[in-house]
Parts: sequence; structure tokens; C-alpha cells
Amino acid sequence: MALCAYIRCILMACCLCWRCLVGGHGYDVVIVDQVSVAVIVLRMFMSSKIVFYCHFPDLLLSKPASALHRAYRAPLNALEEWSTGLAHRTLVNSEYTKSIFKETFRSLDGRGIVPDVLYPAVSIPSSLSLKQMGTSWMNHLPKDVVRLIESSSDTILSINRFERKKNIGLAIRALGLVGGSSSGLVVAGGYDVRLAENVEHLEELKELVKELHLEDRVVFMTSFSDEQRLALLCACRAVVYTPPNEHFGIVPVEAMASNTPVIACNSGGPMESIVAGKTGFLEDSDPSAFAKAMEACMDAQVAQRMGTLARTRAEKYFSRTAFGDQLETIVVEMARVWKGVMDDPYTVRGLLSRIRSEENRRVKEVATLNFQLQKQKKKCQKLETEAKLERDKRRFKDNEIVHLKLALERRDQILAGLEKEISHCKNSHIHMNVLEKQEVKERELRSRLIEKESELFSLSSDLTDVQKSNDSLKREILILKAKYEQLLRSEHDAIEENRHLRDRLGRVEESRDDDRALLFDNINCPDRREAMQMLIDLGHELPKTKSRLQKKVPYNHRKGYIYPKIDCSATEDNSSEEALSL
Repeated sequence: MALCAYIRCILMACCLCWRCLVGGHGYDVVIVDQVSVAVIVLRMFMSSKIVFYCHFPDLLLSKPASALHRAYRAPLNALEEWSTGLAHRTLVNSEYTKSIFKETFRSLDGRGIVPDVLYPAVSIPSSLSLKQMGTSWMNHLPKDVVRLIESSSDTILSINRFERKKNIGLAIRALGLVGGSSSGLVVAGGYDVRLAENVEHLEELKELVKELHLEDRVVFMTSFSDEQRLALLCACRAVVYTPPNEHFGIVPVEAMASNTPVIACNSGGPMESIVAGKTGFLEDSDPSAFAKAMEACMDAQVAQRMGTLARTRAEKYFSRTAFGDQLETIVVEMARVWKGVMDDPYTVRGLLSRIRSEENRRVKEVATLNFQLQKQKKKCQKLETEAKLERDKRRFKDNEIVHLKLALERRDQILAGLEKEISHCKNSHIHMNVLEKQEVKERELRSRLIEKESELFSLSSDLTDVQKSNDSLKREILILKAKYEQLLRSEHDAIEENRHLRDRLGRVEESRDDDRALLFDNINCPDRREAMQMLIDLGHELPKTKSRLQKKVPYNHRKGYIYPKIDCSATEDNSSEEALSL
């Protein structure tokens, strides 16, 4: 990978040199970034001053894993150190990188090459964009991240590539030591499925979250956009930056530019960008120390105060304006030095440069005159087209105004009609409600009337039944009265008849006794058997007659049978006649 990068930069430098030689113009200063091997080509074919911007020694970024790798890196490392020393001026991104530069390139330090510090720049978002993003951040983030930020009142953000050297596990362990469950952690960063380390380290972090039982408080977000980065910075309370000995660290500066305090390790570049206790916290690489700093940032007033100071510091030292001013000062200084050498008439290089500069000046003047002429022609044509467009626009606007007036009149008419319809609908709605209520009441009254009619019908049927039963009872009463009267008459007749029968029976018994005595006296002995037989027959008939009389005689439980008096005059005559006949 390093060899390919070197070859690519050498080709770019060759292309630049060819353009300068063929085009007949050169550059006062050429800036080379990161890969110093291009300085060799530029020094060979160009007379410009060369400034090399070293972010970090490349030989320290690649650690040899084997003897073959060391053999591969040895010439590249030597070439890097030699080509870095060929630059007229060297810049580094921090004081920490400056110290590493001194320790790494000892031969350059022995030659007195001391790099200058030029802090990298970040884009400072405007206050308006921060305010807008502060209210609409949930529209730019995934649902799980939004759910975590809304459920936890204090959310901490970690932005790093998913690499082991970034020490992201420190932030997760520190969150586990923070008291309460209202705090959360969003772990975001660059992620490439083609890199084995990214995939493996993400799985290791997920296992660590499960081990610490922080599944509900930690969420991972991979490969986000610039808008999502700004949304995360606006939504979270603070940013935790865990890599130790980072050569500069652009993430803390981006967070400071977004009014967000930073918690970082007390080593490397963050020691220069963060002011401890004012714009953030600088702690040792220890979970307990980071946990205390997180708890301090969870105070809204503290976080807001630190965020304001951090944004002020970022605008002053790490904005593009500050970077451009400092870089412009360096370039102008280098150009002046080089221009003094080129203007020296006692040097062949100075004479050639003057001739070339004169030719270039004349060519430029002709080119500028031609360009200005063409520009004027284009301006005239443009003005004519603009005038035509203006006339067309005015006509179009007049037509639009007429159409708009008509449309407004139609709209007013439609609105008036709609208002009438709305009022009519409201009245009809009220009337419909009243009618519906009346219909409901009528239904209730009808149901009640039907119930009453059914009750009345049942009552009328019951009344007719009662009347019928009363009539039948009256008839039965009359019949019973008649029967009762008949029974009374029959009872009276029976009583009279019983009385007569009783009297007759008494007289019959008296006459029977007299006749019996007379018979026994007058009848001869031979006829005595027949007389006895007759008496026996009369004795048998007498109980039957008595029972027949008793059936017709009423019974009183106090007096017993009440026998009526019987007139026995006729019976006496009959008995005497029978006796005489006997």
C-alpha cells in the first residue's frame, strides 16, 4: 500500500513539472501533503520553494510484523526521511507531532531542521445551522439511535474508527461506572466490511457491552454522513475521545466547533486543542476517571458553559480562517525569499527568470486583452439576452398578475360559496341533530305506546274474561239461589212429611201392640204358627221402612234425627182393618 502511494505521488509530481515546463510558467511555492517522496521530483525539475506538511511520520504508522515486512519497509523509511529533509520548510500539525518528528528523524534534527506547527482546520458550522439541527436532529439519525437519545436524558458520543488502537472499550467501561440508568452512549465511527479488523473489533465491543449488561444504554452506528455527524454532536451532551497519544485528533475540534465539550486522554494532540476544566476534560486512560468526567458533563449548565468556550476557542485557533491566515503568512514569506533570489541579476538563474517573467508578462497581457475583449462581447450578448428576458419576464409577470387577480377573485367567490356551504352544513347539522333526537324520542314513545297498547289489550282481554266469569258466576249464583230455595222448600216438605210419618209410625206401633195382644188372645192354637210367621215378616219389613224414613229426616248434631209428627189416623184405620181381616 505504501509503495503504491509513493508511485502515485511521484506520477502527480511529474505531471506538475511537465505542465510547468511546457506551459512556460511556474509556481513560487508548492505545498506537498503527507507523502514526502514527491519532494524529490519537484526539487529535480522545478525551481519553486517546497513546503512539506507532515501529519505524522509514516514509518510509525506501519509496524513491521515480520522480517520480510521490515525488509520491505526499510528502503521506504529511509526514502521518507531523506525526501522530508529536501523540503525548504516543514510543517507539522501539533507540538506533540513536532516532538515525535524530532525523535524519529534524528538525522534531520542533527542538521537543524525544526518543523513549524500549523494546526489543521475544521469547518465551523453557523449558529443558525446549529439551532436548526438542534430541533431536527431526530430526522437525520437511525431509529435505534433516536430511541436511545430520547430515552436517556444524558447521552455521550464516541466518534472513532472501529480499530483497536482507538481504545473504544474505555468509553464503554466508563459508562458502566456511571451511576443511574438515565445516561447512554452512542458509539459511531468509520466502518468497512472489507477490513477484518473493523468487523472483529465491532464484535468485540458488542461482547463487552453484553458482558457489562449495557444493552439498553449503548448503541452502535457505522459509517455516518456529515449531516449525521452534526446531528449527533447537537443531540448529545458531550464527546468522549479515547485514543491515547493521538498526533492531533480532529474529532475533538469538530465537537468544540459544535458547542460540545470533550473528554479526552491526557496525552497527544488533545492536550493542545482542549483546555482542561474550561472547554473539556483531560483524564488518564482509566475508566473511573472518564466516568467522573462524564458525570460532570451531565450537568446541563456545565456542559453549556464549556460548549460556549470550546466554540470560541475553535473559531480562534482551528477555523479555516485561522488556518488560511497562518498558511498565507508562511507562503508569502517563502515567496519573498525565493523572489529575492530570482531577481538577483548577477546569477544566471536570475537572468533566465527575468526573461521568462517578461515573456510570461507579455503573453499574459495579450491573453488578458483577448480575454477582456471576448468578455466584453459576451457581456454585450448577455445584456441583450437579459434585456429580452426582462421584457419577456415583464410580459409574463403582467399576464401572471392578471391571472392572479382572476384567480384571487375566483378564490374569493369560492371561499364565499364555501363559507355559505359551511354555514348551511352547520345549520343542517344542527337541524339533523335535533331531528335525530326527536326521532329517538318518537321511537321511545312509540315503543312505550306499543307496550301500553299491549298491556291495555291484555287488560281488556282479562276484563272480558272477568266479565264472562262474573256472568257465569252470576248465573251460577242464581242457579244456586234457586237450588237453595228449592232445597229449603224440599227440606220443609221433607220435615213435614217426616213429622207425619213419625206420627203415623207411632200410631202404627201402638195399634200393632194392641193388635198383637188381641191376636194372641183370639187366635186358636193351630193358627198361632202362621201368626208368628206374619209377625216375623213384619219385623223384617219394619227396619227397612225406618231406614227409608231416616234418609228423609234431617240430622242435628245436638238433637240427633228430627222426626216430623205423622198423622196416623189413616194408618190406624188400615191396621184395624188388616187386623180384622187377619
